[in-house]
Amino acid sequence: MMSMSMSLSLAAGPHVQRDIPPTAKAACASLNFSMKVELMHGFGEIDGYSRNSGCGYFCGRKTFRWDNGPQGFGDGSPAGNSTQWPSTLNIAATFDPVLAYEWGVAMGEEWWGKGTNILEGPGINVMRVPYNGRTFEYISGEDPVLGSLLVGPTIDGMQQNAMAIAKHYILNNQETDRSGVNELVDEKTIMELYGPPFEAAAKHKVAGYMCAYNRINGVWACEQPFTLRKMLKGFWNFTGFIVSDWGATHSTSEAVNAGLDIEMPGSKFFNEAKLKASLDDGSLTMEQFDETCVRILSPCTVLLKNGVVDGSSPGSKPLLPLSKADTKTIALIGADAETPYTAGGGSGHVDDSNVKYGNAIADLIFGNTVPQAKLPVTMPLTGNDQGMTEHQWPGIKSAQFPGHLEANYSEGLINGYRWYDKHKVMPAFPFGFGLTYGTFKYSDLQIEGRTISFTVIRRPDSPYAGCDTPQIYLSYPGADSDLQVPSKVLRYFQKTCKPSTLISYTLTDRDVSNWDVAQQMWVVTRGTYGVIAAPASQGVESLVGSLTI
Repeated sequence: MMSMSMSLSLAAGPHVQRDIPPTAKAACASLNFSMKVELMHGFGEIDGYSRNSGCGYFCGRKTFRWDNGPQGFGDGSPAGNSTQWPSTLNIAATFDPVLAYEWGVAMGEEWWGKGTNILEGPGINVMRVPYNGRTFEYISGEDPVLGSLLVGPTIDGMQQNAMAIAKHYILNNQETDRSGVNELVDEKTIMELYGPPFEAAAKHKVAGYMCAYNRINGVWACEQPFTLRKMLKGFWNFTGFIVSDWGATHSTSEAVNAGLDIEMPGSKFFNEAKLKASLDDGSLTMEQFDETCVRILSPCTVLLKNGVVDGSSPGSKPLLPLSKADTKTIALIGADAETPYTAGGGSGHVDDSNVKYGNAIADLIFGNTVPQAKLPVTMPLTGNDQGMTEHQWPGIKSAQFPGHLEANYSEGLINGYRWYDKHKVMPAFPFGFGLTYGTFKYSDLQIEGRTISFTVIRRPDSPYAGCDTPQIYLSYPGADSDLQVPSKVLRYFQKTCKPSTLISYTLTDRDVSNWDVAQQMWVVTRGTYGVIAAPASQGVESLVGSLTI
């Protein structure tokens, strides 16, 4: 995290006006044990809806506000008082890092304008099953590269005005028994499929991570040392804080030793008496308190410093856009015509009584706005195309944890579009598919070394100017013979709305690596890779080539 280069002054009590030290480490050195403990827990609700935690006696007030949610200010704000932003999954469907950044900026500005310091978002989890009720809150869809390329700009935007909290870390992939399900997952699957978007958040210096309610391989997510201390604070070099989801703290010294820094919303386990007892019995050290203090105050000091393919047949007339001159009446039929379903519940819920649904629909069907979204998830033929067993989802009764379930991720990496590709099953609509006005042609695939390039041209007979998002996929060596190796994985995408665009991307080491569990590191996988350039993961015309690493 950035450090302070000068002292600032703000106001208030034992929270009096004080000089803010030049670094978080210096700030922590000036605090006694009780003050450091106060940083490590919430104060419950204040004003009926705000969530609060201490800010180190340097922010001129006793509390920092924490407010949901991932796609709009949702903490008890009356209808009409908060913006119901597009759901986070809608942002994933844009495949547009620039738009994700703009969305993040606008969200952060609203939080700041409402007096909130901490934005509990973005939601990041990679979707595992279509039935997960919180998928609409997550920006990754079903792909780690999609999530990784959108998470960073979103966080950069949010943190111009507020501290962002990446959530729900990690493997929070079902609502069924979400507060106790034991997710059984191998390390390679965590690191390659579910971890990368969270890693991207660390690279963009997100202020904090919120650990989830579920268990991971027998241990609560908020006291799981592999995912907290080894992954976040080790492999990814994350320097900010980790906060529990509300009520997801289950211990004192075990949680702190695993890497948890803040209990929310209260202090059942992270209170002065229990923390002092852990210090006295040697299960915690003063050095750990100092590390926690620095992690919590580092993003606070930064905040204070800143102030702050085509569906038409060849030759046929497209159905859309409609002609205004020839259209007199349009009927919207069904429940959503009167009360559109625009968001789910939980921390992603925002009340809004004045959304201009009709204007938005009209802009699309009359061509005032060009549709350009791509599916961030596969639309299945049935609810369980993949044939998951009960043990896989939602889980069988756990013998280890009575009253709860255990869900076995035995499918490993073969999930989402990776399953459809591997089993040569065509879904209802594939990942990456989307319609626009106009049609595009891909040509001239060139592969030189690790650089992949091709041309995307809007067809000259296309009557409308649309947009397309070409995607580059790789097929790993051994994919044809190894059931555990995906036949295709996304590595790059780029939106274009121009008549002609040269798409070019140079593969990094990480793009052609796998996680080596024995060596605890990413290792380049040698061999011949298949290269696919296409407007969707399946069922569309594509350019195919190969390269050797």
